[in-house]
Amino acid sequence: MRKLCILIILFALVQGLDAQPKVNSPYSRFGLGDFFSTDYIAVSSVGGTSASYTDPYHVNQGNPASLGYLRATSFEVGVNARRTHLSEPSQSVNRWAGNLSYLSLGFPLINPINEVLERKQKPLHLGMNFSLMPYTNVGYNIEDQTTLAEVGTLSRQYRGAGGTYKVQWNNGLKYKDFAVGLNLQYLFGNMTYTRQVDFPDQYSYSDVYEDIVGVKGILWNFGAMYDIALDRATAKANEKQPEKIVTVGLTLHSKQSIRTRSNALYRRVFATSEALIDTISYQDDLAGDGTLPGGYSVGISYRNGFKWRAGINFVSESWSNYKNDAKPELLNDAWMLSFGIGYRPDINAFNRFLQTVDYRLGFRVGRDPRVYNGDPLNEYAITLGIGVPFFVQRKISFMNAALEIGRFGQPDVLKNSYIQLNVGFTLNDDEWFLKRKFN
Repeated sequence: MRKLCILIILFALVQGLDAQPKVNSPYSRFGLGDFFSTDYIAVSSVGGTSASYTDPYHVNQGNPASLGYLRATSFEVGVNARRTHLSEPSQSVNRWAGNLSYLSLGFPLINPINEVLERKQKPLHLGMNFSLMPYTNVGYNIEDQTTLAEVGTLSRQYRGAGGTYKVQWNNGLKYKDFAVGLNLQYLFGNMTYTRQVDFPDQYSYSDVYEDIVGVKGILWNFGAMYDIALDRATAKANEKQPEKIVTVGLTLHSKQSIRTRSNALYRRVFATSEALIDTISYQDDLAGDGTLPGGYSVGISYRNGFKWRAGINFVSESWSNYKNDAKPELLNDAWMLSFGIGYRPDINAFNRFLQTVDYRLGFRVGRDPRVYNGDPLNEYAITLGIGVPFFVQRKISFMNAALEIGRFGQPDVLKNSYIQLNVGFTLNDDEWFLKRKFN
């Protein structure tokens, strides 16, 4: 299992590094860039209903309280590939991109096998998780040309690259039907924004304006969950665990501070050779402050053992409180509403493969915090996914895949239509923190 984990990590890193420079998203000029999903594939394929999502074999990054439900060590890795169709009234273009989605290791601190060995059901469960995942991405290359009577063609070029990432430490505690959790995050990253003015019809100079912005900060997120068992009396009479359960979930965080470091280099170069003529301005290591918004998510879900799952989720974030001294701009409050459903015919039908597959469907609609020409950017997406169980050294693991089809932006100005394939592996092990007994 360790060798397989290493191979998957190396493959995911290579794919992410090779694909990243191909991104071209004009809307990533605004704010911190385009947002990556904070949900792993098993959750995102049911619409991202993370506030109330629980699973004994998968980590739910969206609500740290869900770690109290984890019953096996779970190593997870995900990658994605996206085909984007950018269109405006006069032209359109297609782009391929891909990246590493996440690396994660979660584990229960109290191994459930100990309860079986000790013949005692414990009401308390603890879980912990470490993960690395992208948060935002900046990547665009835009050219705008106009004609002036005196000088001919005037070309303005806008280029951007970079992004931000999160290293996360999650802890969850579940006591009987109630669970709480805390997520601590370290945010870091650098973004480069370049503007260039050329006169292609003239033998002249070019003005190049380059700003590099670094961001870092400590963030947090609190989560809580509560289970309502609908068949508790029946399960107790048959000496079994309840299977028909309604879970209510909540996450919240307040406004949080970040720090910025920026460099600004404005220079004049020859258009043909890019040899330096003059440095217009140079400012190095400028310290600044920033604020990321507070927000919350609420959700409710129903699950019937490993057979049925359905949920609804709402997320709201007050991005109107966003502040960034290095790159000031105004953003709007954002929201997201999502629905999801999952169905697995029979997880124990090992001689009928298709009966053990988890079939998933999700839908989400929302508004992005960024604005263009005073109008908001809207998003719509539908997801189709599967979870395929397999065994590694007699331990159950999963291959998760999801196809996401969506639209983003302003259809009358610049529409971003995309198809994204997400693939991930969840490798489980139930021997961590196991108390050995000898007769």
